[in-house]
Amino acid sequence: MSSSATLAGSATGAAYGEGPVFPVTGGAAIGLGPAGADGLRGGKILWISRPVYSGPALIRGARLDGPSDVRFSGGTSTTLRFDLETHSRAGDATEGSVQGWRFLPSLVYVVGTGCYGFQIDMPERTVRVTLAATVQVP
Repeated sequence: MSSSATLAGSATGAAYGEGPVFPVTGGAAIGLGPAGADGLRGGKILWISRPVYSGPALIRGARLDGPSDVRFSGGTSTTLRFDLETHSRAGDATEGSVQGWRFLPSLVYVVGTGCYGFQIDMPERTVRVTLAATVQVP
């Protein structure tokens, strides 16, 4: 169910999609935690950008196998901005990025297991990535 993987060096796990902005889940799927009072389950996604791309991206998501949104930023927003400067890069923090990959850690909130699509809009192109979500902590 997940898109094909790309390796971004030793700094992360497998990155999914065609890039230049990719999600990294730390496994074969988004690992979800326990449901909150609102019924949503949180999971971590690290968004990374190739060194050759320094532009912004707007990330949106939706469940593909049922009616449901994907929420970001504490469950309040349906979009996530990957800006020009994330203040988090691979390499030596004191001398800047040796490898040049930009990183944006995030949490996503979904209703539960399933198939989720993420659309990554950039000024010159749009990329779509499909990821599975599984409950890791009931």
